[in-house]
Amino acid sequence: MPSSYVGRREIVIAAILLAGCTYPLPASDSSSPALRTASAFQPENSANAGASIQPYVPQATLALSSPVPIPQEVDPPSDLVAIARAIAESVNKLRVAMGGEPLAIDDRLTRIAFARSADMVVRGYFSHDDPQSSRNLALGLLTDAGYRGKLGENLFATQAPLADVVDETINGWLLSETHRTNAMDADFHLTGVGLLSDGEWWKVTQVFVELAP
Repeated sequence: MPSSYVGRREIVIAAILLAGCTYPLPASDSSSPALRTASAFQPENSANAGASIQPYVPQATLALSSPVPIPQEVDPPSDLVAIARAIAESVNKLRVAMGGEPLAIDDRLTRIAFARSADMVVRGYFSHDDPQSSRNLALGLLTDAGYRGKLGENLFATQAPLADVVDETINGWLLSETHRTNAMDADFHLTGVGLLSDGEWWKVTQVFVELAP
């Protein structure tokens, strides 16, 4: 990461607009829930990138012909527990500042969020959808675990040092309307955050749900 942060705001906005996506949601009692998603990345050397914005490129090529088991839940690495919680608590502070209620930080949702980040690291991709089957992964994990109602997922990828990941993630999400919509949605009551690095990129996941199992 560059030592200078000049121009980061403009570059990050461009990256988020390229990557963000959203899906319509059904009523809370629908038997076929959908997942509202948003993703963003911070380009390398963002202080100097100018108009040339490069998307996330995995370190290794994914072997699509060799299916990889997808983790359902991952116990948080001890050195990342505090970072993940700090991201969740920062989102809660923003919700309260906007007149909303804080989200309950759910242990199982935290393990699911870590599983999402771990899967992206192991298989070398950055997406809400499985690169092999194209199915929405968080939707399957959350519904299989019994969570109901409105569901959401925010993703962020950054090459910032770990000490800066909390601020980079929150600032990146705040610059995106779809990320803010998920984070501030009053229908969501539970959340979990996970993150893992492939040695170059930190891949951060926050999941949101309306109703517990």
